[in-house]
Order: sequence, then structure tokens, then C-alpha cells
Amino acid sequence: MQKIYNTFFIKGNINKIKILNIIIKKTNKLIINNIISDISPNITGIYETDYYNQKKIINNILWLCKKKLINKGNLIIKIFLGKLFNKILKKIKNIFNYIKIFKPQSSNFFSKEIYIIAKNYNKT
Repeated sequence: MQKIYNTFFIKGNINKIKILNIIIKKTNKLIINNIISDISPNITGIYETDYYNQKKIINNILWLCKKKLINKGNLIIKIFLGKLFNKILKKIKNIFNYIKIFKPQSSNFFSKEIYIIAKNYNKT
């Protein structure tokens, strides 16, 4: 992967404590203005499993926001439409002042993949 100034990438399973600890350690003294998550669970086709895996990923991203994102910071997160969507959207609306739902043109029309763009984090 090509390097981008002042940016780093971590490849791994965000649902593993080891990866969360690496993220916390690498960002220890950094000010985090933005978190961008294009993470997707491995889709099994079994709704309950896919729902659980996506929920776990999103909760870990929101945990990272709580731990590392500055007040007034921003988040872009991938989510798949389904039962989970309204619950997650409500959670995000409670901690960010601005929310926009976005479906990229490059995304397949029939895909349930969308992004939530959240701005102005309310760090409490």
C-alpha cells in the first residue's frame, strides 16, 4: 500500500483485542481528528451471524471514537442496511452533531452497503 503523509493503516481484525491495543498504542500521543472505517464483516449468508459480526465491528469503532477521537472530530463508517441500521444511527446521532447517509455511485445499486458521515463529535 502506498504511504500517505501523516496517515497509517492497520490490517487486522478489529474484533480482536490485540488489534484494538495496537491502534491505541500507535495513536497514544496523537490527536485524532477523523476516523474512517471501511471495515466489512466476512459475509456468511446467515443473517444472525452477519448481524452479530457487523454490530461488533461498529461497536468497536464507536469505542475507538470514545477513546481517541477529539471533541468536534469526524467519523465515516460503512454499514449495511438492515435491522441494525436504525439502532446504530440512533447511537451515532447521540454523539455527533451532524449526520449524513451516503451511498457511493461505485456501490452496486442492489448492495445494502452505505456510509454514515458523522461530524462534530460530542466528547463527554
